[in-house]
Amino acid sequence: MARILFISTEGYVAGAEKSLLLLLEELVERHDLHVACPGDGPLAERLRCFVSTWHRLRNGGRSHRYSPQWVVYWLTVSFQIALIALRTRPDMIHANNLHAAFASVPASVLSRTKLIWHVRDVAGPRAAYRLVGYFSSHAVAVSRWVRDYIVNNGTSADKVTVAYNGVAVTNRRPRATVHGQISRRSYGSKGAFVFGNVGQFVPWKNQMLFLAAAEKVAHVLPKTRFVLVGDDISGRQESYKRQLQSFVSQRRMSGRVAFRGWHRRESDVYADIDCLVHVAEEEPFGRVIIEAMAAGVPVIAVGRGGPAEIIEQGRTGILVPPNDVDALRAAMEALARNRNLADRLAAAAYGRVFERFSAEETSLQVEKIYIAVLAPRKT
Repeated sequence: MARILFISTEGYVAGAEKSLLLLLEELVERHDLHVACPGDGPLAERLRCFVSTWHRLRNGGRSHRYSPQWVVYWLTVSFQIALIALRTRPDMIHANNLHAAFASVPASVLSRTKLIWHVRDVAGPRAAYRLVGYFSSHAVAVSRWVRDYIVNNGTSADKVTVAYNGVAVTNRRPRATVHGQISRRSYGSKGAFVFGNVGQFVPWKNQMLFLAAAEKVAHVLPKTRFVLVGDDISGRQESYKRQLQSFVSQRRMSGRVAFRGWHRRESDVYADIDCLVHVAEEEPFGRVIIEAMAAGVPVIAVGRGGPAEIIEQGRTGILVPPNDVDALRAAMEALARNRNLADRLAAAAYGRVFERFSAEETSLQVEKIYIAVLAPRKT
């Protein structure tokens, strides 16, 4: 049993935090887990349910990263993490993303504790990637694309292992089936085919491409409906959220496009859409894709980054070129016109997701990394 200090500098629950929670749930019976995170958000609330030892970090609030206010915040949180590490004496520190790892470097150095960097994103200064890669004992990349990115930015390749995110196998049920096909309830008017985009409202998620394609699809298929499930949960992207809302209003699409806000339970999201459309061009992994697959929902995604490693083109989903609104429109129209095709893709994806992307398998891969990192070096 190892004593592991997990660090999350975010207090909300988005994709990276969902993956962290699933990992912790798998590890909690086998290791002595300590978690440090902001104490006034949804993440801390959910951690209290199964992790007995957690430590409160200062919340970064709405300050933009790398602003003067953020630098003060980073110094404060780094000092907090160092104190926690010196007090708890963990065998290793496991940082949940780049910013958590950046804030954990001083603690790792001062306490002489090995640092595991879970690489879940590719956004940030290259100097930060080089520094964290240098001080980390090992890096866990959520896709081969992420591995290549950090290696190209200075992290030694032999320090990096790919471990895909996973979904929980227990308590999962596909949609009810009729004649062997997956049936679905629709959001909106009866008989409408509903496309959904799920994710934080941040520019790199590229929801504007989804809306641009939606406008074209609605022109030829007036019964289609579109749902944006998400929000500016970090409080740092208010202008982008207004931009999305303005696009819908100005194009007179309010009757066909719904904003549903951020949902905590996945079942509340995927029960009411017929197809997930994921259009981020530099997606490190794409947790919503495997969530949709596990819920029996077909997926259209940009064929770059993590989604290209999750989806088998034409069998478990449809991949389209980056920033190609016409290719996206054509894929959306194809599924809306052919529900049998949508059902075949959904069924194949459901059969595949638990074989390759289970939370249990992710935890086993991470534990192998722990064992290798903690093993005595041969002299």
